[in-house]
Amino acid sequence: MDRLGIVLLSAVLLPACASQIPEQTSSVPSRNSPTEADAHARAQRFNGEHVRWGGTIAAVEKRESQTWIEVDRCHLSNNGMPAKSHREGQFFARLEGNVDPAIYARGRYLTVVGDLENENSGAIDGYAYHQPVVNVEMHHLWASLPEGHNGVGAKYGAYSRMPYPYGPMFFSLFY
Repeated sequence: MDRLGIVLLSAVLLPACASQIPEQTSSVPSRNSPTEADAHARAQRFNGEHVRWGGTIAAVEKRESQTWIEVDRCHLSNNGMPAKSHREGQFFARLEGNVDPAIYARGRYLTVVGDLENENSGAIDGYAYHQPVVNVEMHHLWASLPEGHNGVGAKYGAYSRMPYPYGPMFFSLFY
């Protein structure tokens, strides 16, 4: 009976350890989804291709009934969150309606699911650029991660409190 109880308890508790994929971005496109380099090189071929891309927000521009978000593209982890890795380029995410630029602030993580459209062209200091545009069907704005100490490692300068459950003030009589 004990073994059956352990098996049932494990069957109930272990799924809670699985990563949670946001509903908005859970529709994973096919594995042969184009990379940004492919989308740049062969823009017409990948026009209309379904992609899931993400990264950090670089800029937000409101237009008449749309919002254009410039995203510094990063590799996505299994749950769809942009990894804190090197930049893989940039793309534009075109959302219908207006979003608040204070909420969709620079540096926040964003994952979008949608279809690739023609590239957006422009010029900065006389240099032409072309960036892919994703017509966003669904998106997920990731919660801001708190800055500072995460509870592991050195918190008080070079003092590490890992092996002890108490802080450095415990050792001094004059604090």
